[in-house]
Amino acid sequence: MKVTKNGKIYTVAEYGKKWTVKREEGKLSVCVEVPKERCATEADLRAYISSSDLF
Repeated sequence: MKVTKNGKIYTVAEYGKKWTVKREEGKLSVCVEVPKERCATEADLRAYISSSDLF
């Protein structure tokens, strides 16, 4: 799944107990793990990314 915020595209992968949100820019890549306790659904994760200053 892809999520866009402020013109930046994040790639999201779902695992058993977490989401990974990854952004690549040239040779640099950043990956953030978000536990499913915080965001149980895709909609919750999209809202979290939209409201967080981390992304």
